[in-house]
Amino acid sequence: MIKARNILLIGRTGSGKSTLANVLVGTDKFKESSDSVSETKDFKKGTFSWKGINYCVIDTVGIGDTKLTKRDILYKMAQGVVSLKEGINQVFLCLEENLLAKKLKFLNC
Repeated sequence: MIKARNILLIGRTGSGKSTLANVLVGTDKFKESSDSVSETKDFKKGTFSWKGINYCVIDTVGIGDTKLTKRDILYKMAQGVVSLKEGINQVFLCLEENLLAKKLKFLNC
């Protein structure tokens, strides 16, 4: 029996990972940034229940973090994954709206 379903949030710095985590968990414990300056320095976890299922959300350091090397970013993301002995059940890729709109416009040409 699965005790909790684990959701890993990944994406570029400023793409809304922490905002999504706050909405899902119903809190403001995940520090949000109003621009593309990195706020999340280490992975953070939060839990919530929905329809009788417990979930654990893992907010990760942003890809393209403004103050960390690529190696440090990957290491910190890996720390979040390794911290979950049950493993990851779902990965949410957070994309900026403008990036998505540009890609869709390109695909419709």
